[in-house]
Amino acid sequence: MLKFYPLALKNSPNRFKLLVNDGDAFRILSTCLRVFADICRRDPLASAGFIGEALMGESISLTKRFRVYFQSVITFIEPVHFLHHPLPAISAYFLECRANPEPDLKEKVEQMFRELYIVPQALESPKPN
Repeated sequence: MLKFYPLALKNSPNRFKLLVNDGDAFRILSTCLRVFADICRRDPLASAGFIGEALMGESISLTKRFRVYFQSVITFIEPVHFLHHPLPAISAYFLECRANPEPDLKEKVEQMFRELYIVPQALESPKPN
């Protein structure tokens, strides 16, 4: 799982919820896609997923980041080798490797998204900016 934020926000408890509009989004997304491609070259069964973190005050459903990431994935990753599983209710996306024989992988990953990301987030108290 890749997580990134602007260096200037490293001490902010909301560093993943803020946008800085510095024009680096395309470069960052390109780097993430290259990392994924490299992992796939080394592991032909690799799958990937992401969550588009909600901005301050934004619902977790169909976040701005999810919509941008979604567009990047459907543009650059063809469904030849991966099944595309958007999960817009939680702003998550799962790219399932077609060669991976594990049964019910999508359901397992969706549960993992909920347990590791959605549930802990819901238990946290709101953080001041």
